[in-house]
Amino acid sequence: MLLLLKLCLGLVFAAGVSSAVAVPVVMNYRGKGPNTTYTESRGGQSTYTLELSQCRESGTTSSDSLDLGATGHHSVCWRVESGESTQISEQEKYTQLFKDIWNKKDEEWNNKSYGEWTDNCTSSNPQWTVFSSGSDGEQTAEEQYLGLCNSSKGSKETPFIKKEVKQGKTSLWSCSTDCWKADSTQGGQTGTTQLQDAAEDKWKEVKFYKQS
Repeated sequence: MLLLLKLCLGLVFAAGVSSAVAVPVVMNYRGKGPNTTYTESRGGQSTYTLELSQCRESGTTSSDSLDLGATGHHSVCWRVESGESTQISEQEKYTQLFKDIWNKKDEEWNNKSYGEWTDNCTSSNPQWTVFSSGSDGEQTAEEQYLGLCNSSKGSKETPFIKKEVKQGKTSLWSCSTDCWKADSTQGGQTGTTQLQDAAEDKWKEVKFYKQS
């Protein structure tokens, strides 16, 4: 009887210890269609579908703003600040990129492609590469770039997205044309245009907002 009592007490103690251990949160996502489905695991599993689209002209306020990668929001829209508009044919490409990177904000963009967005465009003519992708010890922020590599447009007419990490905060910036300083654009030995210094006045911040 004494042995049985000790065994029962041991099982109760073990159960108490295991229940006190914190359960890690695991985030996964899937989908490249109109919506992206995320699964959040906190002991059990809960699934929500992220609907991401371009914001309407009105209906968003600063109180609804979200950081890139914010979790638990079912409907999110994006907007380029200061009135810059994207070409209608490219809106879906922007939206798809933002979906693809929503849960990957810390992923390096150097030598990385998301669909037609890349930092090294070799599939079109003329070809270009972003020479300044990645961190720079002389910069106050880490800046990485992706351009839309899908046509015969030169680098001057190509839209680009910049990811800026400053003081631990990640933000996205958009530029539609003339995104690089003329004196920093060079022709490489293989005919590939090297893009080195961004024309800072051409970039507008991309903001995200929750929708009801």
